[in-house]
Amino acid sequence: MSRYSVECVVLKKANYGDADRFYTLFAKNRGKLSALAKGVRKIASRRSGNLDTLNHVIIGISESGQGFKTITEAKVVESFKSIKTSLKSSVNAYYVIELVHKFFEDGEEDNRVFDLLLSTLHDLSRAKPNPILAVSKFEVQLMTLLGYKMTLDGCFVCGRMDVSNWSAPKFNVGVGGLVCDTCSGGVAVEKDVACALAALRIGDANMSSKPAIAAASALVKQYVKSVLDKAINTERVYVAVDEAF
Repeated sequence: MSRYSVECVVLKKANYGDADRFYTLFAKNRGKLSALAKGVRKIASRRSGNLDTLNHVIIGISESGQGFKTITEAKVVESFKSIKTSLKSSVNAYYVIELVHKFFEDGEEDNRVFDLLLSTLHDLSRAKPNPILAVSKFEVQLMTLLGYKMTLDGCFVCGRMDVSNWSAPKFNVGVGGLVCDTCSGGVAVEKDVACALAALRIGDANMSSKPAIAAASALVKQYVKSVLDKAINTERVYVAVDEAF
């Protein structure tokens, strides 16, 4: 039996038995893991709120020789209350953590992704003017870290730069890249959308119009979905809430 502490973000929870709950966590230095919290669903339990989804926490774990993990304590570092009190922010945040959950198997770790996840949650909690930017920046950087870098600063085919000077830009969802007007492949996009995509590469599309940002964000999501090749449960809610606001 080993005991240790981990810094993590709570990705998911599932009830188990009458009073227990399994938690899926993404931890620094240990990656994605699952652990059981005993008695956490009892009214008298003080740990339940500490282990809310999205929480950034430090938890104590007891691990058996067979690898079964039990949560012994939990301390909240940041609960991101401002996210949880906003429907739009909540949907954005749940979409982000679902991507981490879906892209990583148990035991897989990447501290760069852990830092990116925390940074994105903090961006969403600060209620920036356009949370779509925070999510799209996360998606683009996540793809890069996982080895699926998008080509957004030039043409995927020939390498031509200066996207703003292209007369008829295109986007190829299959490769996640822009294609210039002299090369073939991809679907035609408006020039302002291509420029917004180029700006998303560095997370600085604030000068783009909202329609251009929305269109660019949708293209990024198409690429992420094609790479993941799995259903994204929060996607439908994400789109509906974004359109409502």
